[in-house]
Amino acid sequence: VKNGGLHKHETANPAYPDYFDSKNFSISGVDIAVKNLNYGGINDVFANIENISATFGQKDFQLKQLTVPAFLINDENINLFNFKIETEESILKDNISISYDSFQDLKNSFNNGYLQADLNQSEISLHEFAYFIPKLKTLAFYKKYSQNKLSVNGVISGNLENIKGNKLQLSFADLLKFDGNFGIRNIS
Repeated sequence: VKNGGLHKHETANPAYPDYFDSKNFSISGVDIAVKNLNYGGINDVFANIENISATFGQKDFQLKQLTVPAFLINDENINLFNFKIETEESILKDNISISYDSFQDLKNSFNNGYLQADLNQSEISLHEFAYFIPKLKTLAFYKKYSQNKLSVNGVISGNLENIKGNKLQLSFADLLKFDGNFGIRNIS
């Protein structure tokens, strides 16, 4: 796909705010390059995603590069091996696996799935994160530190109810330095 687009409009005249609105959004300049696509039905897909890039809104969020040399979906897993996601200000890389009993389980609740994210030398921009969670922009913390990045190395696993971090290294500006393990249960 070269210079494609995706648009969703649930209101007559969408305004396209400076945050992601799942009811009204525009994604343009979509370029997708895939190699070695093997499709054995929705329960068996493998591909080498050489690149996906796109612009969200009015250049509010730029996906510069998404590469996944080994992308796999089957009855029990979604795997992104050796992936790299690069935006204007952030980078995520290494491996993500989502395990589940069936696709229907994920449709009912992501809590039915199990996530394992092995992140290596990843940096998440607070400014870009706020594009997807706009309430952050109202916080004094955001206003003071919006140009900073969270650095992440390690493994994050679990579901939305129970999350663990193993051999996790986090740092944010001069405010946070964490090196260790953690577990959070019964979040909601």
